[in-house]
Amino acid sequence: MSVYINSFIPICFNGFGRKSIEESKIPNFIDGSCRREPDFENPFPAITQLCRPGKLVTRLSVDDLVIYLTKAEKYGNPLSHWNFIAILQVLSLQQNHSSAADYYLTNNIPISQNIICNHTAPFTLNMTHGLSGFSHGNLNPKRIISIWNNSYINRANNFPKVAITSVWKDHLHLNNPPQITHQMMMDIFNRIPGTQNPPKLKDVEWDNFRRIMNI
Repeated sequence: MSVYINSFIPICFNGFGRKSIEESKIPNFIDGSCRREPDFENPFPAITQLCRPGKLVTRLSVDDLVIYLTKAEKYGNPLSHWNFIAILQVLSLQQNHSSAADYYLTNNIPISQNIICNHTAPFTLNMTHGLSGFSHGNLNPKRIISIWNNSYINRANNFPKVAITSVWKDHLHLNNPPQITHQMMMDIFNRIPGTQNPPKLKDVEWDNFRRIMNI
């Protein structure tokens, strides 16, 4: 079993997302994109390559763990920090989004919303943080989502492999998650690890993480 660490931008990251939370009554620390990556509200979240294409999913094996932290930010506190959101364990690896959708349907599981298929759809703009990666200009919300979602469709076609996971030992914190300070990061890793290319933890780092986060 290998352990990796990854990060994402939660919907509460900015004012646009916090307005979405207020209007739509959704958890503070779900992913904020129109395709949740991953979909923490699903009992069996998929990790796809809509984000980090070629950098994580292709390295995973069944039983591997992926720790999810938020991107560092203040989140209403005086100092920037990370939030510990989840640990996901890989149950199955699928070669593309279509076979992943079949896995969910065959096992009578709701399909993870980041799976690109006829059974899922992107969220509307007012259920996101609005950070689509392009200038919205004078585009209307539906057009913004269409462009945003099409970029994900293209990425799913080019980077199709999918990992289907479950939450490991109930470690899922979508509201009031445990915080990780810069000092805690140093105590765990002896550095601030980058997550654009999600690193594989050394045994001592995994031991440190479990000790410091009391898991």
